[in-house]
Amino acid sequence: MYGARLRGTVTAPLTGNYTFFIASDDSGEFWLSETSSALDKRLIARHGGWTGFNVWDKYDTQRSRMYTLQAGQEYYIEGLMQENGGGDHLSIG
Repeated sequence: MYGARLRGTVTAPLTGNYTFFIASDDSGEFWLSETSSALDKRLIARHGGWTGFNVWDKYDTQRSRMYTLQAGQEYYIEGLMQENGGGDHLSIG
């Protein structure tokens, strides 16, 4: 068993409403901050079992609600996955 964490920032290309998705093998979480700071992050999408690579609709909780992002602003993001055996991956869309 092991886990992986991806973290960084994303800059919104346009002002508008964005929905985020997570897919991973096995369980996964996706965190978003409405600032560039990790201190403000909150869990917005997750799933407790495995999904196929880029399979965004196996669990209802893989999809976040819509977030309004401002063009040019940086937002902190973080993806987590836990692997229990077999293949592994982490996808965020």
